[in-house]
Amino acid sequence: MKSFSQVTFITDLPESDGFDSLIVMIDHGSTKRVISIPCNKMIDAMLMAQNYIDHVYQCFRLPDSFLSDRGPQFSSQVFREMAQLLGIKMLRSTVC
Repeated sequence: MKSFSQVTFITDLPESDGFDSLIVMIDHGSTKRVISIPCNKMIDAMLMAQNYIDHVYQCFRLPDSFLSDRGPQFSSQVFREMAQLLGIKMLRSTVC
């Protein structure tokens, strides 16, 4: 079954344990599970990738597609960071 992860950031929440935001990830595969991860509003791609691996990858593996309310540059950087953390070699083809 195809699955995709939807990622939404809820920001500017009252601070709790040093966090002011939530990453809300929804698996749209067979489980329809929602995972909420505390974070800070200024989260970077490296920390986002680490959170994904720690909290989502363990349950669902990598999604077929990824929907985020952050820009495409952020999503691209997150996947580059995840590839590095998971030991996936990123290869680029050349134009013929």
